[in-house]
Amino acid sequence: QGFPMPRDASGRAPSKTGAAATDGAVLVFLPGVGEVMRCCRELEQWLNSDEQLGGMEGGPVGSTQILPLHGSLNGGDQRRVFRAPPRGTRKIVVATNIAETSITIPDVTVVIDCGRVKQTGFDAAKNMSSLTVQWCAQDACRQRRGRAGRVREGLCLRLFSKRKWKSMEKNTTPEMLRTPLESLVLQLRVMGYTPAYQFLQKTLDPPASTAIEAAERRLARLGALEQRGADNRGQKMHELSFHALSGLSLTPLGRHLAQIPADVAISKMLIYGALLGCIDPILTVAAALTMRSPFQTGPDGMTDEQRRAFSAMGGGCSDHLAVVCAHLEYMKEVAKRGRGAARGWCMDRGINANRMEDVNETRRQFRESLQSIGFLPRRREAAEELGAGFGYGTNQVFRAAVLAGLYPNVMRVVKSPQKYMETLGGAVEKLRQAKEMQFFVNSEAGPIARSADDGSNGGGSEDWDVYDIVKQLERVKIHPGSVLFHEREWSSQWVMYHELAKTSQTFMRDGTLVKPFSLLLFGGDLEVQPLNNTITVDGWIRVEASPRVGALVKELRRRMDEVLERKLQDTSFDVASSPVMQGVIRLLDSDGVF
Repeated sequence: QGFPMPRDASGRAPSKTGAAATDGAVLVFLPGVGEVMRCCRELEQWLNSDEQLGGMEGGPVGSTQILPLHGSLNGGDQRRVFRAPPRGTRKIVVATNIAETSITIPDVTVVIDCGRVKQTGFDAAKNMSSLTVQWCAQDACRQRRGRAGRVREGLCLRLFSKRKWKSMEKNTTPEMLRTPLESLVLQLRVMGYTPAYQFLQKTLDPPASTAIEAAERRLARLGALEQRGADNRGQKMHELSFHALSGLSLTPLGRHLAQIPADVAISKMLIYGALLGCIDPILTVAAALTMRSPFQTGPDGMTDEQRRAFSAMGGGCSDHLAVVCAHLEYMKEVAKRGRGAARGWCMDRGINANRMEDVNETRRQFRESLQSIGFLPRRREAAEELGAGFGYGTNQVFRAAVLAGLYPNVMRVVKSPQKYMETLGGAVEKLRQAKEMQFFVNSEAGPIARSADDGSNGGGSEDWDVYDIVKQLERVKIHPGSVLFHEREWSSQWVMYHELAKTSQTFMRDGTLVKPFSLLLFGGDLEVQPLNNTITVDGWIRVEASPRVGALVKELRRRMDEVLERKLQDTSFDVASSPVMQGVIRLLDSDGVF
């Protein structure tokens, strides 16, 4: 009773199943990778049990081939689904929606559709993406049905009722309604469509005003927008109304960002990589963040030890450095032994060689974009320059360039209270466990109102106590695939991250430990508290420093804006070698001590 009648490729219930039911491949659609792998395991267990799963013409159990298909598989495993099975063998492909439109398997004659999909969403208020399982729209189900019978008559089995079908949405939610709008709003501003809200209301499916407001507020916090006639660094952007945000004008940085075909955060990271003279590793990080991670997961994927080893090569405590070092080692292997041998090197380390090549191609495109706007010289990259601009001595400069793009994506690390154990020699400190750490983000991106006893009087900084106003701080978890997941010794209480993803819990992905001085230089609004010798960034990131340091940092920010303004007017100006940027690099290397 729980399963409807089989459907043919046109959606009608056939009078008889015909050859399609006993011949050709079967394609099963499931929501996500976890469901796909579980289904494959359970099918294989059934095959190995006393039950019988007939192959072609009711053949023996051993004549069934079960293949998973999802985006995390390497190219070789994905290509297996296209190969015709041996005669007498029934092929069953268990797939995510990657098989819905991206690829076509010619010999599929039966589609089994569960009607569910994992779809990306975006919470504009919290600047957080989500990946949730939900019912498909009717157009997606029709697309899945069309995968059957590409070369002959086929069947479609839908594992949901007609009542559910009628309650489904007619069409899939447009991408503009479930993704960040920063890049779109920035391009509209460059073309003169201001305010962007009025233009976007004319689209077929206009986004919510809250999403547009969040995009403009994010652009303002990135330094791409400012109030006309005012220093954009001195404005408290979280206090501006939607109307005031619409009236902001483009900054020199905003005009540069609009010329790079990438997400605005990635574009800003690239520009500051050029400004700070560490462009090579930044090209790798930027390229890797635009695609699936080259580090594979699963039984044949990269181990935690291998991932941490790559991170340690660049200074440790960084997912971004792990990718940079892995790519650098891969390119050395290519130069030394050729691409064929390098693929074997990747396989031994759980690295997807095809994605490493994709990183190379995207690096090339980003390099050309920076060359076109004058931030890099127009010359071919030589093989000996693969590691140029990245050495262990520039570790903090690299982290600062990444922070410049990712801010305000900052997470606070809170250590658990120190515990002690009794020994014959007296009480000694117990080693903290990674699971005892707590992590918080300011997901609302607004000011934090501190209580009278929040540690700003000079106390509590040793234990990194969280302000007791957790109502604006959201607790998150570190994703198990991060090199920071097992970290116990934190040399800083701040971690920058690429994104928050909400599945069963809210996870931080792709994080890097960052020093407080970098947050002062490339963070948000500064507030100097002379009585307490502290500086707060956006009301919640607290750094112990004298008022003089606060004044100098504000002046240094203003000078960096002048450098960008000069670059916009004169593309031949060498920003990396300017005295201002050289001073910034020296300060970052020495953690603020000149």
